[in-house]
Amino acid sequence: MSSTKVEAPQPSAEERELQTIQLNQIREQEAEQAQLRPFQLESLGLIEETDEAGATSLRKLTEDERRATLSPSQQRQEDIRTARSAHIYDVLLDRREHLFPKINPSLTIHSLYELRQLLDIKIDF
Repeated sequence: MSSTKVEAPQPSAEERELQTIQLNQIREQEAEQAQLRPFQLESLGLIEETDEAGATSLRKLTEDERRATLSPSQQRQEDIRTARSAHIYDVLLDRREHLFPKINPSLTIHSLYELRQLLDIKIDF
């Protein structure tokens, strides 16, 4: 049997230039994806860790780590949702230092000690 060798035509200068442009675009996309990866993982509640051997693994963020990733605005919104789910809507801590004529809270207290008693919180000093 004889083998037949077929020669493919060489790419033109325009095709080589186009290939170079495409290769550069792919490299840029890969770099952008690598930069976005931590943010994508964070949005999923995950963090990537590397051990001494260089192996990477994913783990779930702790509650403190997750909370630290939130902006102050997001933290406030989360606090409000948590309070609403506990059916605690608003508490006015009125230390009688200012007048609040147009505020109609669900509960008014005059000190944090009063709140501690309402919540039956035991604090040792």
